[in-house]
Amino acid sequence: MEEKKENVRKKVLVIDDDQGTLELLKGILEKAGYAVLFAKDGQEGLSKVTQEKPQLIILDVLMPTLDGFGFLKELKKDKEASRIPVVILTVRKNMEDSFLAMGADVFIPKPVDTEDFLAKISALSLRPPQLSTKQEVAGTAPPLSKNEDKKGH
Repeated sequence: MEEKKENVRKKVLVIDDDQGTLELLKGILEKAGYAVLFAKDGQEGLSKVTQEKPQLIILDVLMPTLDGFGFLKELKKDKEASRIPVVILTVRKNMEDSFLAMGADVFIPKPVDTEDFLAKISALSLRPPQLSTKQEVAGTAPPLSKNEDKKGH
C-alpha cells in the first residue's frame, strides 16, 4: 500500500489585493499540498505573519495601505519573521534587484508559469531556516509588533 504523505501542510501566506490572483494561487498551492492563508495588503499581512507563523510568504508589490516594499521592510525588522522566505510576485519586472537587495528570496513575474512557480517555492520550502540579515546576526532586530521606525522614516 502506498503511504500518503500527510505531513503537516506548510502554511503559505499570499499577500495580494487582486481577487483573481488570490484565487489562482489558492488553486495552484492547495493542489500542491500547501495550506493557504490570504491578506489583501501589507498591514493585514503583518498581522497574519504574527498570528499564523507561515513558512513562506508570496508578496505582491502594488497594494493599498502598506505596499510590498513597506511590508518587506517591516518584516525584516523582526528576528523570527525575517527568516520566512519571501517570494515577490508582480507585473513590475524592473523591480527585481530592489526587492532582492531588501531581502526577498525569489522574484517571479506575473503572469505565473505554474511549473516554474511551484519549483521555486518548493525549493524555498525545503531550505532550512537561516540567518537572513546582518541585523539578525547581531541580535538587534526589534520585535515585529513595533510598527514605528525609530529613525523617523
